[in-house]
Amino acid sequence: MARRRRTTDLGTAVLHLALVTSFAVALATGLRIATDDPDFGWLVILDPVLPSDHLFFRHLLAGTAMMSVLLAFGVFLRRARLTARVRMDLQRLSLLFASSRKTRCATLNVVALWCLVASLVVTIVSGVLLFAGFGSWALDLHVAATMASLAGVGLHVILHAAYGGLAQLLRVVRPVPLIVAPEPPNIAELLAEQLAKDKAARLLRLRF
Repeated sequence: MARRRRTTDLGTAVLHLALVTSFAVALATGLRIATDDPDFGWLVILDPVLPSDHLFFRHLLAGTAMMSVLLAFGVFLRRARLTARVRMDLQRLSLLFASSRKTRCATLNVVALWCLVASLVVTIVSGVLLFAGFGSWALDLHVAATMASLAGVGLHVILHAAYGGLAQLLRVVRPVPLIVAPEPPNIAELLAEQLAKDKAARLLRLRF
């Protein structure tokens, strides 16, 4: 029997593509802008592959797109009832010591994902501060957050590969329609409904 190919939902695939694209544009334009700084003169080796036109506009647009996609990801996970994927609590952290390698990799990936999101947010905020004219500390923070984001992306990919190899990595390019789980029942409403049924049953017995 042929093994079923691993897939992911369409929303996750589209949002991943948008985030990777905006991050790549922001990184490429940022590196080109950094070549004007004597401290980053070594970046000249990337000259053949870096963009050269409308740098600040593209950089600002990519940063705006990244922030928008991050917000969209949060809304999507909530509306699609997929927050369990990224929930970070003591129960999730306790799985770091699980005996299963896959469980440990999955848990580490959630930790790495939150670190990546934090570094992306810091990158965006520090970039805004740079455009607003703040000093060299904002630039240092921007560079550090960018490096952390790159490391986060690499770790995210490595942990997916450690979890399930190439098949796990290829899930993101094999989207399928999302089936949203039904909303969990409201315990209070169920209790009120049951009490109403019990009351109706008692009245019926008293009548007859």
